[in-house]
Amino acid sequence: MDQKQALENIKKIALEYAKDSQESIVPNEILSGSGNAWFYDPVNKTMELVKRGEKIVRNESYVDHKNRILSYVSGKVVLVPPEEIIEIGFN
Repeated sequence: MDQKQALENIKKIALEYAKDSQESIVPNEILSGSGNAWFYDPVNKTMELVKRGEKIVRNESYVDHKNRILSYVSGKVVLVPPEEIIEIGFN
């Protein structure tokens, strides 16, 4: 499996995890702060602009060498440092 296929698999897993976690009982989490922020997209190897304060779904089964968690926020799959994620509880 080449690197592009591996990254596509990661994106697929993250999107499936996001869907599954929305259906299960987990506390809601948001991206800290307000305004916009740039985070790295490992699938497309680009920086992506996401909105802070939006719901985030993280996949802790994938953490990179910088301890960033593969997450789904603002319709994008990006790597987010754990200190940027705030648990707001159940809605």
